[in-house]
Amino acid sequence: SSPRTISELRHCVDNGQAEGFHLSHFARGHGPTRFDEFWARSLGAGSDDLWKHVYDVPYEKCFEPYVAMALDSVPLYDERFQGYGLNKVSHVASIAQTQTNNGRDFLVLPGVFLVAPAHERSESWSQIYGSTSDEAKFNKLWLKGLYRNFCSRLEEGEGPIVSSRTMKLDSYVVSNAKKLTRKAEGEAKTQGKMQLAASDPLLVLSKEEQWSALVHVT
Repeated sequence: SSPRTISELRHCVDNGQAEGFHLSHFARGHGPTRFDEFWARSLGAGSDDLWKHVYDVPYEKCFEPYVAMALDSVPLYDERFQGYGLNKVSHVASIAQTQTNNGRDFLVLPGVFLVAPAHERSESWSQIYGSTSDEAKFNKLWLKGLYRNFCSRLEEGEGPIVSSRTMKLDSYVVSNAKKLTRKAEGEAKTQGKMQLAASDPLLVLSKEEQWSALVHVT
């Protein structure tokens, strides 16, 4: 079964059952994470003070960490990268550009991890890296050219290439997410007032507040 705690994960690593994502054959992908420091901070921190052990890592080309960030801060994905190959690398490069423009590096939170189970090579991978055919060679050259074009656009301050349909969908998703967040915050605030009223006889909600609470709860 997959490890569920940082200690269990360390045990898997020590026994050769796990490693940093693709470290054995693509070290650049997670090199900037500095796993030695990750382990030192993870094993030395208590579960209640993990945020005190956060550390910065600068972006490096081909870095492809798993990231957590606000939905409306995530740049759109360049839809030219379909299937296997440089898809996450390119998207993280876009994220890094956004972060750099805001004067920020990536932050690593010790003690937190994801498990990516090993799986068979995909058909998309085979079409590029799993064959020596002329078609596979062409696909590999095409992908390299695409990535070079993507990097040039990024350096010139141009965003990823996406369809108008995706732009509309993104706007809709972000808008809905903000509405749901405001609704949740409103309900939490209302619930807090109701709980306080129930515990404190001196606090009496006005009729307007009672009606607002009823609407939110309903």
